[in-house]
Amino acid sequence: MKIGDKVILIDDNWPADRGPFGQYEQYPVKGPVYTIRDIEQDSYAENGFCICLEEIINPKMRYDDCFGETMFDSARFRVVDSIDLRLEKQISEALTPKIPESV
Repeated sequence: MKIGDKVILIDDNWPADRGPFGQYEQYPVKGPVYTIRDIEQDSYAENGFCICLEEIINPKMRYDDCFGETMFDSARFRVVDSIDLRLEKQISEALTPKIPESV
C-alpha cells in the first residue's frame, strides 16, 4: 500500500466501545472505494502500519501517547486494482436507468 492507492474496507468489525472520542470520529464502511492520504507505522496495527483516507478527515485529538487524527489499521483494507475499478464502473452503468430520448 502507498499514498494514492485506492482501497476498500474488508473488515468493518469495529469495537463497540471506540473510546472517549468515538462519538466525534467517522469510520469507513464496506462498499465505497477510499483513497489513502497518509501512512504511518503503528506497533499496535496488525501488520505494522495504519492509514488515513482522503474521504474521511477526523479531528485531531489528544490520545494517551500522542496527538493526532484517528488512523485505521491497514490490515482492514485491500488495494483495489484498475480491473476492479473498471468492473465497478461497468456495473454502475448497467444498473443506471436509461432515459429514452424524445423524438
